[in-house]
Amino acid sequence: MSRILILTGFFILITFPINAGGINVSGVVTDQDNNGPVQYVTVYINGSTIGTITDQDGAFKLTGFSVPCELILSHVSYELQRFEIKDTSSLSIISFELNRKIVQLEEVTVILDSARQEYLSRFKAWFLGKDYAATGADILNGNVLSFIPLEGDQFEAYAMEPLLINLPKTGYLLKTDLVHFRLKQNAELERYHCSILGYFYFEKIEYGTRGQQKNIARNRVKTYYNSRFHFCRSLYENKLKENGYNLEMISMNTDKDSLPGLVEPDYSYWYSDEVSGDPVLNLSDFTSTAFRIKYYHKSGNKPVDLTYLYAHPSKLSYSGLYFLNDTVRIFSSGWVGENSVSFSGAIGDKGVAWMLPEDYIPSMR
Repeated sequence: MSRILILTGFFILITFPINAGGINVSGVVTDQDNNGPVQYVTVYINGSTIGTITDQDGAFKLTGFSVPCELILSHVSYELQRFEIKDTSSLSIISFELNRKIVQLEEVTVILDSARQEYLSRFKAWFLGKDYAATGADILNGNVLSFIPLEGDQFEAYAMEPLLINLPKTGYLLKTDLVHFRLKQNAELERYHCSILGYFYFEKIEYGTRGQQKNIARNRVKTYYNSRFHFCRSLYENKLKENGYNLEMISMNTDKDSLPGLVEPDYSYWYSDEVSGDPVLNLSDFTSTAFRIKYYHKSGNKPVDLTYLYAHPSKLSYSGLYFLNDTVRIFSSGWVGENSVSFSGAIGDKGVAWMLPEDYIPSMR
């Protein structure tokens, strides 16, 4: 059985002035077939709080972001568009043209309601995080998800519309353009690996009372520490110990019947020169793909500076780190390119329900 989905193309005219407050983007989205304006297109910087919606004239404006970044255009009736802005040298008048898209569905799998609820429950546990219920997070429109069973208890998931995820603990409504979700067993890692490709736009939820605002601010700080972004930012800045981390490489060359040995990390790293924007950290030449992360912290999940002679951490958390590619690129925001790292343990248990915008900076107070 096949189904034809017709998507009308559009044309985008964009200009990029730069000022001291960052880069500004303004443009117009129009339909390719009739040149008419397309309204209600969500235009945002991936992983940030910077976004807007086109007006009745198809016009939009974004302000105050930095490069490198990804510009995303999302509409329920149009094909998702992604534009990578690597440096300011690429900032000029740009046009996109889309053709009608035909999607062939060769096979349709019918899933009973009871089985669908089971898939949805497992999807939430892997996508939102194992303890997402503790955060109050939930998917508001789970009915837009479709599930494809694979061998055993493995499966894939797709969304026909952006997922709307309520994050009350950290005060965000997260809009996710889910491109791909796959849960499969990884023979090399000897565990399940969840592969997610998606684009994220955070809208702040405004709370009325000062007490609510302070509570949200505390929750964001607690969520940030010992997260993917916190660890990767610390790695980028070469300040792992200052931020409470001790990274150990697990040697896989020990006797089969003994436990893997812990050795000092051994890999190459360099910062690539960019035309503009922050340099990108490159890691490569891994003699082992398995690492153990120790995170030393105190109350409020705040890290202990391990370079301080009299540091006295009160708590210790463990995580696993696996590099899925031989070369890994880490940006200053903490974003990792090509979905090339995987975490387990304390960090790995934190899914989308624990995400914060890439432009989030914890308060020092």
